[in-house]
Amino acid sequence: MPAVVDLSGLPLADLQELQALYIQVLKDLATAGQSYSFPGRSFTRVQLGEVTQLLADVNTAIAKADNTRSQIAYARIDTQCRFNR
Repeated sequence: MPAVVDLSGLPLADLQELQALYIQVLKDLATAGQSYSFPGRSFTRVQLGEVTQLLADVNTAIAKADNTRSQIAYARIDTQCRFNR
């Protein structure tokens, strides 16, 4: 698994531009073929996990920069529970 990239400190506009680029990479890899490149980086379909991790890193940095980071809570409901009356 690729290492997490620290993007903190980048301006929000730059992060949003990176987000758009990585989304386009995912679309192109899914529909156009085995490889995709933009200035400074190139990816093959085999590196799909790396692209999704980079997109996740960008999304986390955007949430931090925009102060809209959300938390998700999970609840487990036991449907087999019996109550004594």
